[in-house]
This record gives sequence, C-alpha cells and structure tokens, in this order.
Amino acid sequence: MKKQNLFETLLKRIESVPFLSRKVMNFEVVFEKGEKYYIGYCAEIPEANGQGKTPAECEDSLKEAIKLVLAQRRKEVLSSVPF
Repeated sequence: MKKQNLFETLLKRIESVPFLSRKVMNFEVVFEKGEKYYIGYCAEIPEANGQGKTPAECEDSLKEAIKLVLAQRRKEVLSSVPF
C-alpha cells in the first residue's frame, strides 16, 4: 500500500513540473510537458524520442524508440563484420 501511495505522489510531482530528467535503461532522458502531450528525448541517442498523454506513456514510447534505434545500430555494425 505504501508503494502505491509513493508512486501516486511521484506521478503527481512529475505532472506538476515542466520537465524531468532521470535515468531510463541507463540513459539520461528528459521529459517535457507540452500543452497536450509529454515529450521525451535522450541526449545519448538523439534519433530516439517519445510522446504520450501521461509521463508513463511517454516513457514507454521513448523506451521503445531507444530499443529500435539500438537494434538498427547493432544490425548496421554486424552487417559490416566479415564472417
């Protein structure tokens, strides 16, 4: 029960600030609150960004974008390695 309350408190705090910076998947990411949506981006992976109506949706979207970019980078690197 305490974890639920802590999560709700953190979520309210996130929704009350115009941006938030924290680690996700060991990358530093930034979430900003727009007029209707949250946007998220990662300095280490500029090709990846996410958006969502809530901070959680935005984070999920950004995680998926990061995974896709990293998968593509792996594919490109492995295609250049002679076997």
